[in-house]
Amino acid sequence: MKKILIFLLTTLAVSSCSDFLKEYSQDMIVAKHPSDLDEVLLGSAYLGSSAVDGGPSGLRMGGFFNILDDDVNTGGDRLDSLGHSTTDVSKAWIQCMTGNYGYFAWQQDVGINFDGSLSNDDAATWDALYAHINVVNTILDEIQALPHESQKDLADWQRVQGESHFLRAQFYFWLVNLYGDEYEEATAAQKLGVPLKLIPGIEFEFTRASVKEVYDQINVDLAKADSFLICSPQAPDHMLHRASSEAVNLLWSRVLLHQQRWIEAADKAEKVITSENVYLAPISALAPNAAFLSDENPEVVFSQGCNNLSSPSVFTARNGDYCATRELYELYDSLDVRRTCFFSLYDETSGISNDSVRLNYKYQRGSSLRAHISDYGCLRLSEAYLNAAEAFAVLSAMPGGQPEKASRANALLNELRSQRIQGYQPQEYTGEELVQQIRTERRKELCFEGHRWFDLRRYAVCQPFPWSRDITHSFGVCGDYVGVMYRNIVVLPAHSINYTFAIPKSVLKYFTENPFETNPRDAIEPINKEDDETK
Repeated sequence: MKKILIFLLTTLAVSSCSDFLKEYSQDMIVAKHPSDLDEVLLGSAYLGSSAVDGGPSGLRMGGFFNILDDDVNTGGDRLDSLGHSTTDVSKAWIQCMTGNYGYFAWQQDVGINFDGSLSNDDAATWDALYAHINVVNTILDEIQALPHESQKDLADWQRVQGESHFLRAQFYFWLVNLYGDEYEEATAAQKLGVPLKLIPGIEFEFTRASVKEVYDQINVDLAKADSFLICSPQAPDHMLHRASSEAVNLLWSRVLLHQQRWIEAADKAEKVITSENVYLAPISALAPNAAFLSDENPEVVFSQGCNNLSSPSVFTARNGDYCATRELYELYDSLDVRRTCFFSLYDETSGISNDSVRLNYKYQRGSSLRAHISDYGCLRLSEAYLNAAEAFAVLSAMPGGQPEKASRANALLNELRSQRIQGYQPQEYTGEELVQQIRTERRKELCFEGHRWFDLRRYAVCQPFPWSRDITHSFGVCGDYVGVMYRNIVVLPAHSINYTFAIPKSVLKYFTENPFETNPRDAIEPINKEDDETK
């Protein structure tokens, strides 16, 4: 791979961290103890949460993760009691017109707005992740020289390093799964991933590491994180927003699923399942009008980053706003309490109604709430159940596999369902049906948590049981508060190269003498249709 020049970090992120570690002013001194780096870790290495901020957006870190897949669409036309189209247009139409359309419609230029009159910068997620990686690199470099002879200093020295290695692993996992092809053992060493930056400071000369090299580094970081956090465990009351051994093993099991390392994935997930610090939330936690994913949910292992879905004004299923698909909604059994907790059908007392599906109370929703649980950066125990169940199911069903593993896969699936479905009776599945049942359960359980897009990528290359599909998004073109004028249909074909994002434009053009090698994307043209059957 050729050498390239690339600007990865914002000046603010570099200067604020390096200045703190070296010198703020004549009165400030360098860090003397490992605990001195803890404030930098918490304030600048972790992704901060924020208040309700107006919904999905390609202009912030992770803001588009939940508007890409087959679980999301936009609300259908509204009809009043006489069957006439209404002017019930959501303000979200303006947001879709600007910052989100290119992501939702899988365009070559994801920053483009609906009519092509504006192209926003598409580097927010890239820039944020590399800025935070640089902070982590600086902490890991600086901490090596700090004394750690006392018991407290040693514990802090180990814990800070453990959290830092975890964060770098998670950041690179997101980066390689956005800007690199999905991991396939046969091609991973040749496919381009993302640049690996592992030392502090500004560097300008990089190559794009291979997908395999990035995954190798993620595994190295997770192994180090686990060893440090075993020696210096996270206090249970600090686990929500600080990395713990449970968080490490849960993320690790997900990484290993992507690599199709089934035995290891199951092993890491089982370590989380057997932890005494987390347990599945009881079925009573899924009340129709109470938030399920809050900071009081006992199965939340870890969360970082903001929540793009907690505002009551987003995912309303109104004209121009996002909704969940009917396909997803109808997967839930009538006795599945997730159906009424996570979703509701659009209905207004004014006589305007239709059957589009709005997001209900999966997250805390309110105009003044602070988002404690992220819609893309949350790790919770139910994923460990599903990761282990999937790994055991594949091992049991693949040719020459281990059929005895089906028993454990079924047990995990049944235990999770018993905490979600009233009066649930355990089921037994075998072979590929067991694999598909677990994948469907994963879709229902982890919807709108930043999983589905990445899962669709890995299912497509799964060697024992590949699965892919076309995805259809319907986009209602609204006038100035006159309702839907017509509807655009966009289709992402199975195995499309658009599952991999192009390197951001600002990165490509920053150094014009030696441009960065990007990923190709296909042009997807919308089809105008009067009727919408995809809401």
